[in-house]
Amino acid sequence: MAALGLQKQLQRLTWVLPQVELVRFIDVGFSPPWLSPEELSQRPVLCIGSKARTIGDTLMLSSLPRKLKEKYPNLKITTYPRGFNRYVFAQNPYVDHVSYLPGVVYGDDSNFGEGQLLQLKEQYFGLEVSSDPKPDIYLNEVEQTQVRKLRAYRSKPVCVIHPWGHTWKKVLDEHLWDSLVSRWRNRVDFWQVGIEGHRAIVGCTRVLLNARGYSTCRSMFETLAASDFFIGINSGPMHAARAFEKPSLILIEEGKPEQLFKRRKSAPYYLYDNFRQAFLYEKNEHLNVPDYSAEVLGAQVDTFIESQIS
Repeated sequence: MAALGLQKQLQRLTWVLPQVELVRFIDVGFSPPWLSPEELSQRPVLCIGSKARTIGDTLMLSSLPRKLKEKYPNLKITTYPRGFNRYVFAQNPYVDHVSYLPGVVYGDDSNFGEGQLLQLKEQYFGLEVSSDPKPDIYLNEVEQTQVRKLRAYRSKPVCVIHPWGHTWKKVLDEHLWDSLVSRWRNRVDFWQVGIEGHRAIVGCTRVLLNARGYSTCRSMFETLAASDFFIGINSGPMHAARAFEKPSLILIEEGKPEQLFKRRKSAPYYLYDNFRQAFLYEKNEHLNVPDYSAEVLGAQVDTFIESQIS
């Protein structure tokens, strides 16, 4: 019993230790061999994490611990201290601890089949494929209290906007964002999320431009959880909005959304650029910005906003 108590204390301690990658002591394999269901059932520990340092890649792994433990209840799930892994998984009740010397890490390259990226992960591990894939985000009591405070001080419906991201840096012209907020600010409170260096959109009542770092993603989660709907691009906040099931309008420039979704259902992720589109969710609404003039685009966005507040 004493040994078990010590083990739990050590596991908790790994969450608060510095974010250090001990690559000098061990080679970490991010493209490990596929595991059969039988091998998974006999495996004591599985490390899940992204080798990338962008939040979207980690959020695309966030529902795996829950689904893996539903099928393999004796399997311990750990994560690796790189990028956003620790901060996305920090409150996840299905992740046991941080592994500093895991040997192999499953995640970015664990894909199989067709569909949305979360579904590709599920197919890779032989899990039931979600009909409505979305990330898992768990808020602790302090974060939930902050969400309640944000909601308490609202006077109007809240739309979170995310104009610019890591991959898609300028899908919509900044003056169109200014115009959008100006048209609706009497009926909608706009909260902007992003990082330092992004321009604050004129008229937003809350601007959360976090310092460049990994731990700040938790304040972005609070902001999305307290909102009513979301307008943004194919980037990290889009995934957080989907995790909290916020109605979302996603501005893209990858092509006509109906064609993208049809193609990724009919061919594996490694064909036709399907993997690049695998981050998008069919539950969201999408506008392919190059297809519209500024006037028509503005009218389409207005229609979405009206549908959320009427």
